[in-house]
Amino acid sequence: MNKTKIFVFDFDGTLIRSNEIKYKALFETLKKDEIIKKQINIEKYCKDFIRESGISREKKIKKRFKDILNKKNIEDIIYNYSSKVDQFSKHLQLSIEIAESLKNFKKNGEVYILSGGRVSEITKICDKSNSLNYVNGIICSPSGKEKFLKIFSNLGKVIFFGDSEIDYKASIASNTDFIRITGYSDLQIDNYQGKCLNSICDYNFF
Repeated sequence: MNKTKIFVFDFDGTLIRSNEIKYKALFETLKKDEIIKKQINIEKYCKDFIRESGISREKKIKKRFKDILNKKNIEDIIYNYSSKVDQFSKHLQLSIEIAESLKNFKKNGEVYILSGGRVSEITKICDKSNSLNYVNGIICSPSGKEKFLKIFSNLGKVIFFGDSEIDYKASIASNTDFIRITGYSDLQIDNYQGKCLNSICDYNFF
């Protein structure tokens, strides 16, 4: 009996070019905080933050600043960063080609978006291209991607599409197939020798 095919997609850097927007939103947020400016190299931290795409913003920011800022200031950073992401991504939408590809994936199995971002942000972007009908679910959780990939693997044959080392490691830990998408991302994966595609549009179902 053939297993159900489950296609799982990271969002930022995989379905859409948005890593640069998130970098800019974080940089502009942090450079206004005098304490942070004295304590860390903001440019380096922003690069590290984007490199850890796949981990929730709350988890990353709280972990980095828990010994520098009080709880309220950390919550302010998260809020201000999220507001700038909304502002800068106002005109972002999935390309016609990506939307059409998701439609094709849906014809061949189940489709999920698994992201370290926020459901509300992803939903807004997908809604602009009428892509929500092609997605079975959008999952954003501080628990990380490995947990959900393991759940999916109990339900069918999983293929995970991502762009970051975090994505790749989650795939290895959950023993799921991984395809690296490079066209929307400049992120590197050390010693990666697996399958690469420029875009999900290049995937061959047969």
